[in-house]
Amino acid sequence: AGSSHSFMKEDGVKILYGVVFLAQTK
Repeated sequence: AGSSHSFMKEDGVKILYGVVFLAQTK
């Protein structure tokens, strides 16, 4: 309990990297 914040942050970073990667490949 309490690690959900860390999980959410990691998920956000993962999504951010994915968006940046897709934007660069376009």
